[in-house]
Amino acid sequence: LFREMASRRVWKGYRNLVRSAEPREDWDATAFHEFRKKCKRVRYWTEFGSPVLGNRCVELAEKLKGVTSVLGDLHDLDVHMERKGLPRRLRRTMRKKRRGIRREFFDIWRRVEDGSFRRSLQRALKGRGD
Repeated sequence: LFREMASRRVWKGYRNLVRSAEPREDWDATAFHEFRKKCKRVRYWTEFGSPVLGNRCVELAEKLKGVTSVLGDLHDLDVHMERKGLPRRLRRTMRKKRRGIRREFFDIWRRVEDGSFRRSLQRALKGRGD
């Protein structure tokens, strides 16, 4: 019973993230932060259910942990950049760091939404493979 419920929650959360979110380059700080919160919710279900759901769930949890970590760094940087009176040189350095963090996020996200990973996760959650 628990396995079935956890499996449904993880798959539904993952599917909704991949289908509806579609992170875009033009998102502002708020959009990235909201996406981070959605990823965290799916990650927590994945971590909670992984003992009975198997290795693909552990792999998804690790990928989502990477996503949320990078997005946390991005959010922290965005909050600091909102401060008034930052020296121009520091602001320029922060913008460069922000671009690097965003690139890292999109690299990680591509691995989360990868079609072959998605299919293997779906099989694992339906109990037909790990």
